[in-house]
Amino acid sequence: MPRRQKELGTGKPKLQETSLPSLVLYLGVPVNEAENAKEVVGRGSRWVFTRKGRITPAVVADFGSLGTQLVAVESGENFELYEVRRMAVAGSQP
Repeated sequence: MPRRQKELGTGKPKLQETSLPSLVLYLGVPVNEAENAKEVVGRGSRWVFTRKGRITPAVVADFGSLGTQLVAVESGENFELYEVRRMAVAGSQP
């Protein structure tokens, strides 16, 4: 998930949190950037790599309303990795 405005709580201009362009270099493959669950699912993304604390219960619910769930894979000091999984539909074959 890309840059986002962050309030500093000081009454001064907002800090622009940065995305991680170096991640693209490490992966060596194109990546999708998305601001919300609908964009992630709509682009067929399987992974969400984001800053720690950005995946709130409301975001998890948004993914659920789209027939997917977020499964935490890794959580570091500053970043988190989630797998996006399609939820099984009752009566369907896996």
